[in-house]
Amino acid sequence: MKILHLVCKMCGAPMEVTLRRAGRAMELECEFCGSTALVRDEGEREPTTEADTNASGGTPSESVFKNPELVLLDSQWRRERRRFERVDERGRRHAPSPEATMMILFFALIAAIGGLADALASGPGPVTFFLLFLAAGFAFAGISNGKRARAYAVARKRYRRKRRDLMEAVKTGATDS
Repeated sequence: MKILHLVCKMCGAPMEVTLRRAGRAMELECEFCGSTALVRDEGEREPTTEADTNASGGTPSESVFKNPELVLLDSQWRRERRRFERVDERGRRHAPSPEATMMILFFALIAAIGGLADALASGPGPVTFFLLFLAAGFAFAGISNGKRARAYAVARKRYRRKRRDLMEAVKTGATDS
């Protein structure tokens, strides 16, 4: 199964993949409107109950999908998000996270402790300098990732706030007319 581009069918927001298993299907939830979508394997049965088809109910507003401000905001966010993402060895993209920062800094701490222990046990030598150099590299990478993760979180929060405000404006404009 390969998913290229996901957009919420209820509100038009780009969906970030947060998968939960529901039997053999994967369930996606929109962070803006709360609607859910099921991604099934090719041979899986069609939903039979109304609860299976749509947990949120309702129909999408046509004005949401045609709103140029929302479309522009979403495309700007996709471009901005790609600036922050790192690509792993398998070609998958990952946003920076505080958890990764903590893990990197933990490795820096372990390398520093190892270097200091080696220095105390046998005096400063090549192993000591290697471990301290490794600790400095991990510390630099951890601090860099931490700054990147904070900047990403701020940008994501700003995007969500703008999108929520635009959605409210669209809904208010749709109900007024």
